[in-house]
Amino acid sequence: MTKYFFVIAFIITLSLPRYVHAQDVKLDEIKFVDIDYGANEEGEEAYVEVYDPLEGMNRLFFDFNDMVHVYLLRPVSIFYKDYTPGFFQSTVRNVTQNIMTPITILNALLQGDIKKTDESFGRFFVNSTIGLGGIFDVASEIGLPKHDEDFGQTLGYYGVEAGPYIVLPILGPSTLRDRLAGGVDSSVGLYNHIDANYSGRLFGLGTVDFYSRQVGMLDKMKETSIDYYASIRSFYLQNREGAVKNRLSR
Repeated sequence: MTKYFFVIAFIITLSLPRYVHAQDVKLDEIKFVDIDYGANEEGEEAYVEVYDPLEGMNRLFFDFNDMVHVYLLRPVSIFYKDYTPGFFQSTVRNVTQNIMTPITILNALLQGDIKKTDESFGRFFVNSTIGLGGIFDVASEIGLPKHDEDFGQTLGYYGVEAGPYIVLPILGPSTLRDRLAGGVDSSVGLYNHIDANYSGRLFGLGTVDFYSRQVGMLDKMKETSIDYYASIRSFYLQNREGAVKNRLSR
């Protein structure tokens, strides 16, 4: 039974749409519309340019991924949320977030943000030692805020355009810039530097935990959208635009 659970968790790991990077997004942070919005430098509403030259193929892959979500991701994540202890869920969340912190440290440094670099390094040190490898989020208790930075944001910070919007089977939505940047982040994250059996299971559990906190939001989006594909595209592009500009609440 355990073996099958981790097989499912691995599939979920691959299938989870890359809507956000290691953070939760609240319903009031996005607009469920079929046009694409963002924010200009003054914080006023503005359009986010959509470049989706492969829309026909993207929609085909999107429908396939949605089927995977409906029949696999959603029931497994709901089961996890409803039937595993809260302490277990928070432990999974804390440990996986701690393992990903070196990605933020590196990218904050590459962006020249010394404050975020210091705070992220402090979080990683405190949670890895006093927090017993990240089991306990001691850093938050002592006032060290959590940040999320990735190489896609770093490239965007230096003016690299997002490129075409793409949806891949199982891998989900992204842009060309973010998809390529993900390989750099993967090499920095600690998952590749610990025992493969342990890291694979932990990554799978972490993904299930993350998705379990997004199910309600995605259900609401699907229910209220005229065009679910366009709303997910808007959601992703808004989020990434905001992340590059550091305008999303973190």
